[in-house]
Amino acid sequence: MRTAFIYLLVLAAMLFVGCEKISNSDNGTLYGTWTVREESASMNPRTYLADIRRESVDTTIVIINNFNNLGSSFELYCRLKDSTLTIFQTNGEIPGYSFSGNGIYHKSARLITWVYVVNTNSGSDQVYARFTRN
Repeated sequence: MRTAFIYLLVLAAMLFVGCEKISNSDNGTLYGTWTVREESASMNPRTYLADIRRESVDTTIVIINNFNNLGSSFELYCRLKDSTLTIFQTNGEIPGYSFSGNGIYHKSARLITWVYVVNTNSGSDQVYARFTRN
């Protein structure tokens, strides 16, 4: 009887460890192509596509291509903590541009709401954007 109990306990422990979810995989909902709708005081509303991927070494870093519709070679780096994406760096492909701000990732709604500031040589602009996925 005692041997059977120990066997069941070991089996239960193996099943528990074997079924653990990988927390940074996000089941693919954050990573991929998003439809972006953004607007600000200085520009008419516009819609375009952006791609989001995870950095290969530091999985808390998210890379967005074509942020602010600046082209697919433009990369914006964000840190993901809980459901907040915080802009912290760009790859410098567009001289004279800098960004600051945050996005809130609403996983169940497949939505990211952004408020960010883009600074250029001609001034700054506060932008409101919605990233959505079907």
